[in-house]
Amino acid sequence: MNTVFGWVLLGPTEPCDRSPITSLCLSISDPLDVTLRKFWKLEELPTSHHLSSDDVAAELIYKTSTTRLSSGRFMVTIPFRKQLLGDSRPLALQRYKALEFKLNRNPDL
Repeated sequence: MNTVFGWVLLGPTEPCDRSPITSLCLSISDPLDVTLRKFWKLEELPTSHHLSSDDVAAELIYKTSTTRLSSGRFMVTIPFRKQLLGDSRPLALQRYKALEFKLNRNPDL
């Protein structure tokens, strides 16, 4: 039979044997002091403080360059990272010259 919800099958079915269902509920509660210890262990801040070399360098720059202005504001040098470009300049120049040559040959580009 086709209903507004889709096809439905109707008719008698054979009885089925159902096996009994067994369930078990077990509740174990920790003593209050153990629960509190677990809570405080999760909530405490970590005691070890590992800094990367970049963090150490930034902190050193902060400590050595911090000054207070007459307006009450602080002036601090920004800790920039060293530029690690490598030796790609010759390859970059070669590609630039090739592109320049290509553009000079074809004025439509």
